[in-house]
Amino acid sequence: MCLATLLVSSLRDATLCRLRQGDSRVSKSSVEPSVSNDYPPAPWALRGQMYLSLWMVPAERVRFELDPAFELFTLAGRACVITCFVDYQQGSVLTYGELFGGISVKTRGSGHLGMTVTHMWVDSERSLRGGRALWGMPKVMARFALDHQPQSGGAFAGASWDTQGRELARVHFEPLAALPPSVRIPMGLPNLQMLNGRVHAPKDAKIHFSPRLLQGAEWSIPTDSPLASLGIVGARPWVSAQVRDFEWTLPAATPVE
Repeated sequence: MCLATLLVSSLRDATLCRLRQGDSRVSKSSVEPSVSNDYPPAPWALRGQMYLSLWMVPAERVRFELDPAFELFTLAGRACVITCFVDYQQGSVLTYGELFGGISVKTRGSGHLGMTVTHMWVDSERSLRGGRALWGMPKVMARFALDHQPQSGGAFAGASWDTQGRELARVHFEPLAALPPSVRIPMGLPNLQMLNGRVHAPKDAKIHFSPRLLQGAEWSIPTDSPLASLGIVGARPWVSAQVRDFEWTLPAATPVE
């Protein structure tokens, strides 16, 4: 099941929903210089804010070429795509910004269902090296502007550029409804990645958070952005949400049998 679908279900079943104001911290990040050749070992303790949109994209619009170990998983001819800005904040093993895109897949043969991250950008070289080595994440470097209380109003504004200055994506969200911050839910993340020639997944990787629905998602994804290969340029997301004040202990990836 897609992450945003689980968020919608948790809010729909709640007895109390109300508007909340987001984190007021503004983060303007730049590419972190290379200061070491190491990265933290797994597990990684991660804390922060995640802002995502879920898209239901006609399969024929997807131009990304999956690894042969995967095949596209669709419902009624549509693939589930997730795009997401993340701000890993104080309390994390590393603090950094992130933008990623992922798509619904199933493994050939065993038929395991999940999401595979197809694109990922970060502004921390240690995160880049660790993400590639420990989980098979396709991380590359980028710059970010992450604003949790935009002057123009809304719940969040984010933008990212690659190291050549090309814009990758930008977004603006408005708040809709949320559970009280004290109400937290656990959820598993069905992430599947290629690592050392095999499909891997972090075992028992649960994220705890307070869900918050967002509205008015205004994504701008240039046609020359790598994210365009997921078929979302010019489309509107099905639903958007904030994974608010998340706490996540990410274990090492293990082979999927």
